[in-house]
Amino acid sequence: GRRARFRTWCREASRFESGHPHQQMRRIAGVWWRHAIRCVPHHGFPGTGKLTVARALAARLEADGETTLIIDNHWINNPIFGLIDQDGLTPLPPQVWDRVGEVALAVVMTAEELTPRNWNVIFTAYLDGVTDTGWVPRLAEVAETRGASFIPVRLLCDTDEIARRIVSPERRDLMKSVDPDDPHLLAAEGPVYDSGHGNTLALDITTLPPAEAAARILAHREEIDAGFVLANHPDPA
Repeated sequence: GRRARFRTWCREASRFESGHPHQQMRRIAGVWWRHAIRCVPHHGFPGTGKLTVARALAARLEADGETTLIIDNHWINNPIFGLIDQDGLTPLPPQVWDRVGEVALAVVMTAEELTPRNWNVIFTAYLDGVTDTGWVPRLAEVAETRGASFIPVRLLCDTDEIARRIVSPERRDLMKSVDPDDPHLLAAEGPVYDSGHGNTLALDITTLPPAEAAARILAHREEIDAGFVLANHPDPA
């Protein structure tokens, strides 16, 4: 089934060897340290606002001169979704997920091996915590290969608010789910998946504006980056 296919994808993706990233150097307060590039996966229920928050975060990083790439989950899904009859409401043929898994493997490998090492990378995804528990560990491997700090963000939102957001016209244009029943069905199965990664930030964005959510992620990343730099890039004597 879909669960076994995803586990196979994660296992296959994990076989590829790590590279040796080039790091930028900065001098602050007389101390040399290596610039900690970031891999920031956002996950939450469909319709929560993962892409919206990712865009706000990218805008803040870009304003500070940091090139930032957003890899939304529909970058991965839509090359396949665009080839079939889909409306954001009707369940998709199960075979679709085999093809989506192949695209996911290619996208993650490309981010790991070819995306410039001085770019921040933000992933967005819905994780059900059953079929895709390998996603966060796999992206942690990508971050390690890229010489990047890794900051998972678990986005939470009231289900009634998600049901209001999920029907937006932009979501339909992006081939995303627009079924207002989905948030309640998913919430009935359990809370938003928690990978247990030590760097995770849980953020309730029910009433939090995207810009404020981005600011809180940036504050959290400063703490993570400080530990990352000290642990991985000691001051050269």
